[in-house]
Amino acid sequence: MDFLSQLFKHYIVTNPSYSYNWRSENLHIFDLCFADDLLIFFWGDAKSANVVRMIVNKFFEFTGLKMNN
Repeated sequence: MDFLSQLFKHYIVTNPSYSYNWRSENLHIFDLCFADDLLIFFWGDAKSANVVRMIVNKFFEFTGLKMNN
């Protein structure tokens, strides 16, 4: 999951379309991982959701791991 966090950091910094959740913006928190659980925080707009989807798809391309629907 460290690789996924690195992908998030890279794409969030380079993509101005991503907006943080208003409660996590000052802390720059975008994900929390614990055991086999993953929480992803982002502003609830379509642009941010597309950035998250792109990151998750890149993660799948590199690792072959796919998230449940």
